[in-house]
Amino acid sequence: MPKDRDLDTQSSFPSAGQLPNWENFVRLKAHPEWQQTGKKVRIVDLFCGCGGLSLGATLAGAMVARPVEIALAADNWDEALQVYGANFSPDSHKTLHQDLAALVESPGSVVLSKQGKALAKTLGRVDLLVAGPPCQGNSDLNNASRRDDPRNQLYTVPVAMALSLKVEFLVVENVPPVVHSSGKVVFDAVSALTLAGYSVLDFVANAADFGLPQARRRHILVASRKHNQAELEQALTFSKPATTASIWSFISDLEMEKPASLGLLSRPTKMSKDNIERINYLFDNNLFDLPNQLRPACHRDKVHSYVSMYGRLRKDAPSQTITSGFGSMGQGRYVHPTQRRMISAHEAARIQGFPDYFSFSNVRNITSLRTMIANAVPPGLIALILARLLAKSDSK
Repeated sequence: MPKDRDLDTQSSFPSAGQLPNWENFVRLKAHPEWQQTGKKVRIVDLFCGCGGLSLGATLAGAMVARPVEIALAADNWDEALQVYGANFSPDSHKTLHQDLAALVESPGSVVLSKQGKALAKTLGRVDLLVAGPPCQGNSDLNNASRRDDPRNQLYTVPVAMALSLKVEFLVVENVPPVVHSSGKVVFDAVSALTLAGYSVLDFVANAADFGLPQARRRHILVASRKHNQAELEQALTFSKPATTASIWSFISDLEMEKPASLGLLSRPTKMSKDNIERINYLFDNNLFDLPNQLRPACHRDKVHSYVSMYGRLRKDAPSQTITSGFGSMGQGRYVHPTQRRMISAHEAARIQGFPDYFSFSNVRNITSLRTMIANAVPPGLIALILARLLAKSDSK
């Protein structure tokens, strides 16, 4: 990626070939006024959650000076849809509370059902379809149904909708192990899209390589009707930045944020006596990894690879992947680097790349808030990918 360029917080993003200054962007308290004079981009966002993909699409539009219109955002999680609507679409007809499995003929199918076809007919022209199907069934942290989880079959739903709508671009994100799903959903998706005339590329992207302070790896599938295969590969070849973003450049101003200042976003985690003692030990001994003998038996008495559990974040490095367990010492390295507490939801949202103007005020449950933030794709990662695609679309 090219050298960082400061973000003009009042008017525009850098162009598609430049890396925004994300640490400035996440501090914005109000939505920027972007100058967008190009052709409108109409998008559909399936499994939209709170809107990480749609925010990425909006930022990509800003980079190429094209306004983005949301034709539809759909999910089966009503609380997340409320957050989505508050940030993107006050018109209820643009958000749909729907079991998206019903949109295809059968689990794993790339053909729409009657219900899916009826929905597609209402949408008109759609340029871009983005989707983040459930990834829990493919996650390496899922020891119960990994690789053979029924939710894995939902991966083909956005493929079926994209084929029916004949969109210019399709982008689907998931966890890297999705390629090992027993249903071979990625293989089926690539085959169907290629047969329909799309150029298709799938790869693993690390948020830290896109200027964000998190070592979060995502599997990205991109299909384009505007690029041939060589053009698509060239467009989506990214160089790593010269330096990796640190979490401190994103959250330093929140170090002493008052616990009640933003409700759930700034509420501190209630910790057990044992975990308070563990955090004190880390700070009193200037440590970032808790000695094995101080861990609970389940993380001490057997060989495991969960070395980051009960760990403290470093100011000058990216975080590990933000999961819904970021409020718990036992879920990963989520102890604040300078304060004797866990990181707040506000800090986790910043690390993910959500700006302060993005509202989570509709959320009433801290567990829901943490899940919503953690399940989202980092908007900046998707923004840079989409900007490359949309730049080509506007020129052809």
